[in-house]
Parts: sequence; structure tokens; C-alpha cells
Amino acid sequence: MFKNRKSGPERGFTLIELMVVVAILGVLGLVVATNVFPYFARSQQTVAKTNIDTLKATVQKYRLDNFRLPDSLQVLLDPNEHNADEAYLENSDILYDPWGNEYLYIVESSKSFEIKSLGSDNVEGGEGDARDISSKDTRHEKDAGY
Repeated sequence: MFKNRKSGPERGFTLIELMVVVAILGVLGLVVATNVFPYFARSQQTVAKTNIDTLKATVQKYRLDNFRLPDSLQVLLDPNEHNADEAYLENSDILYDPWGNEYLYIVESSKSFEIKSLGSDNVEGGEGDARDISSKDTRHEKDAGY
């Protein structure tokens, strides 16, 4: 009833055909990767800037409630009587930049402070995704290399 279809030469792919397909997929993967990785680095910088802005606003709220700046960013995780016995921050994850380094908190005076990430290399200075990101940075995203 059923006919055997193997009456001619064996069907299937040759080793050379498979190697050509794998090579084409490898080239396509390389092209996609080189175009996607720069966006990934920029997204980490955007996350760091957003976290710094959030931390800056939280420190300012703490200062308004307590008439002084916090001694460290860790204090923002503790319940506070001036904040209805709740912590100013719910999660400690925001205290770390996208590269896993703790944000620097620098108190300059009783009213002035800076929150800073040293970028992907965790070293002062740098360019690209290794550049420092600061709460005092007034440059727009376009000027900052985004």
C-alpha cells in the first residue's frame, strides 16, 4: 500500500551543505551581536543615572524630614520615625550600580552631597560605559555620549 520513496539516491544534507549553513548562522550572529552590545552598555548607563536620581530625591526627602543629611545611604533602609516608621528605601538593590559596585555617597557640606557611580571599570574617570555618572552631572544625554 505504501510506496518506498528511497528508489533514487539517498535523501539528506551533505556535510558541506551543513557547514555552509553553520557558517552563515555564525556570520549573522556576529552581525547581530556587534549591533546589540552598544545598546546594552547604554541601557546600563541609563539605569545608573535613574538610580542616582532616585537616591538623590530620597536623600533630599530624608534631609527635609530630619534636618540633616544621612550619614550613609544604608541609613535610608532603616525605619525612621519622621517617615511614619517606614524606611525611605524598600530594597537595598538600588544602592548598587548596574555593574555591581556600591554608589559613592559624598557629603560636601550640611546641605550639599554627591552620589556617584564610577562606571563599568569602577575607576575614577573613563569614557564610554566606563565613564563616571554623578548626581552633579548637568550634561544632557546627547552631550554625555548617549
